[in-house]
Amino acid sequence: KRADLVLLINGMPLVLIEAKTPVNTSLSWLDGAVQVHEDYERNIPELFVPNACSIATEGKDYRYGSIRMPVEFWGPWRLDSDDALPAMERVQQAVTSMLRPHVILDLLANFTSYATHKGKQRIKIIARYQQYEGTNKVVERVVAGHPKKGLIWHFQGSGKSLLMLFAARKL
Repeated sequence: KRADLVLLINGMPLVLIEAKTPVNTSLSWLDGAVQVHEDYERNIPELFVPNACSIATEGKDYRYGSIRMPVEFWGPWRLDSDDALPAMERVQQAVTSMLRPHVILDLLANFTSYATHKGKQRIKIIARYQQYEGTNKVVERVVAGHPKKGLIWHFQGSGKSLLMLFAARKL
């Protein structure tokens, strides 16, 4: 069965989770993300006022995005060690890693920005997992006094500009 969740911290809905059944092969995380984006955001906008992010899963894949973010930009929350795990264990690891209160509050405070999508609609940008990890490593190196040895190396298209925005904000 489908299970819809809202993570409440101090009575505020910070994370909305749309979970689809893992046994119906015709449903995926994308169905959940589309439902959040096209149904909930339009029909229950007050639910998203304090929202840090929304999550969609069917137990095999786990993706997250923010309000008004087109679903094609929703991304996974991965850890370096989860590549060899079965799908449901990867989802469980993503949940236990990302949905810790201090991580959600850190995402909300230091890893959120805003942009205009196609020059029209304002969207909320939330860091991808590699930007979150990279920013925290940059901050750790700067605080430890090692900024002259290089802070971070990334590939083209990996989100370096936003990573630097998040790092500057967190520093």
